Amino acid sequence: IFFRVCFLLALHFSISMHRTFLGFVVLCAVMQGSLGSPWFCHDIECPKFTTEAEKGKVEIRNYEATAWVQTNFTGAGEDDYSLAVGKGFNRLFRYISGANEKNVKIPMTAPVLVNIHPGAGPNCNTTFTVGFFVPFEFQKDVPKPASDDVYVKCYGPGKVAVMSFGGYAMGWEAQKKHFTALAEKLQDLGVKFKETPLATAGYDSPFRILNRHNEVWYYLE
Repeated sequence: IFFRVCFLLALHFSISMHRTFLGFVVLCAVMQGSLGSPWFCHDIECPKFTTEAEKGKVEIRNYEATAWVQTNFTGAGEDDYSLAVGKGFNRLFRYISGANEKNVKIPMTAPVLVNIHPGAGPNCNTTFTVGFFVPFEFQKDVPKPASDDVYVKCYGPGKVAVMSFGGYAMGWEAQKKHFTALAEKLQDLGVKFKETPLATAGYDSPFRILNRHNEVWYYLE
């Protein structure tokens, strides 16, 4: 919202001053980032973090302790990623729509976080944990889910390595190459990371066409 207001003001006052217009838009974007969530949260709540380091396309983040609402899905392998995300999202959306002990509607947040626990062997199942960040107003008193397959999980402060990319992240293959690139970069930098679980973070609805933002994470040791 803040960015859109700035954009309209810049257009009104600078329609004939192209350079001033662009400068004002950039200033508004910087101000938005300093006043609230990062731009890629798109005006909805995200968990708070600080950036410890940026090394090329790799960002090292420190996250605060947070509560999440989660659900698990077991698949035959990583190729069931899209199915797991779809089913998990629907369960969690029912929860925030009122399927909880207080029958309250809870605002949507970002990202949709998916932790992927690959099976130990080629014929072993993969477990997907799909999670929604609990809004700040509910962090200290999270409504209990009405469904047995949805649960609340509290995480302590943690550090992750992140690689971001745009566009539509459709299916496991779209994610896999970014995990490979992130792992190779971390190895080159000498940064130790946990190989499992893998984590993906999606920030956009399917209806957003421009400025899409996706992330892959490795948890750091």
